[in-house]
Amino acid sequence: MFETISEILLSTILTASIAGAGLIIAILTLVAQLRNRIFERRLATAQEKRTEFDNTKKGITPEESYKGAEQLKTIGSEIRSMKALPTYLTNWVKLVLAGFFITAFFSLFWLTNAVENQGAEIVLILLFGLSTFGFFVVVVSATKDVQELMKEEFEELKKRQKEASDMSVIIET
Repeated sequence: MFETISEILLSTILTASIAGAGLIIAILTLVAQLRNRIFERRLATAQEKRTEFDNTKKGITPEESYKGAEQLKTIGSEIRSMKALPTYLTNWVKLVLAGFFITAFFSLFWLTNAVENQGAEIVLILLFGLSTFGFFVVVVSATKDVQELMKEEFEELKKRQKEASDMSVIIET
């Protein structure tokens, strides 16, 4: 079924696993530096959703109670997700980091001929694949948070620039 994994493939998996673990640590460092602003934005969004929830609740009529209840469930779920620590910062990061480390050690042991059988090949490839998929999930989630923060800050800067421009026009006249 499987040919024995070549040393080149093992070396590549070992290198990619170490690089993946390093990138996960870099992402954690980036998010840690931005944590206050990310969490403030998430809590502000949760407050906006709470207001939306209250307004939706007030506007529900008996005729549309089912549709309204579904909307309230959706908004409630969004509020809970905004108030909680992002999932990519909890178990996902731990699992991905552990997966990359285990894959790296597994590859290293294999290169030293301590392990070599078809079952181990499947486990190694599966573990590396799952770690890579988990890495994708963490990166996409962290990028989304950072992107939303940057977009919000950019809009705030544009607003300040317009206000400053308007003030300079008023001062000149």
